[in-house]
Amino acid sequence: MAAMERKHGTIKLAWLLITFYTCGIGFIYVVLLGIFKVSTIWIDSNYVAGLSGWAVGLAVWSAMEEESEGQSNDRMLFGVIRIPGRVMPYLIIVFYLFLVPDTSLLLHLLAAAVAYLYFTKRIPARLLPSDDVYKHYEGRPWLERITNNSRYVSMDAATGGYLPIHNATSSHISANNSQVTHNVNVGGGSSNNSFPGQGIRLGDE
Repeated sequence: MAAMERKHGTIKLAWLLITFYTCGIGFIYVVLLGIFKVSTIWIDSNYVAGLSGWAVGLAVWSAMEEESEGQSNDRMLFGVIRIPGRVMPYLIIVFYLFLVPDTSLLLHLLAAAVAYLYFTKRIPARLLPSDDVYKHYEGRPWLERITNNSRYVSMDAATGGYLPIHNATSSHISANNSQVTHNVNVGGGSSNNSFPGQGIRLGDE
């Protein structure tokens, strides 16, 4: 979650988690309960998702973003087994299904579906505030206690990607430094590149 917050901003991530990954999924689930009106292995009024729904949704969203950016950030399972990042959402769903009781598989699948629809831009644009709207609310006085927090990531500070590690300027400077270093006179004032002295083996004195 911290990585997604640094990439998209605190207020944007909070809005998406509250609206789509909490209220939206809950509303769809209640509608399905009303339609079926019976408890099944998929739908039960006692099932919950909570933060696990956020974990599944963010895992799917993050994996799709990394794949679209050409990144292959592998994950370590139990610190021993290396697995591709795109496989991680499936493992999280299986983990909650078998190891965490009273969690709903359907709610987790709905969270994954919402993440997929959001990333592929299939959610109506009128339901998604623009970045300018988020920036407008960041300047509201009633949010100052949150926006002034040292851990708050503003929309302007959100990276939206990764910083470059190579550019023409740095290469030019590096080449110049290499040339200067190569031309340094090591021979104590002599322009000859050969070593002018004579080696002495330790113990000969």
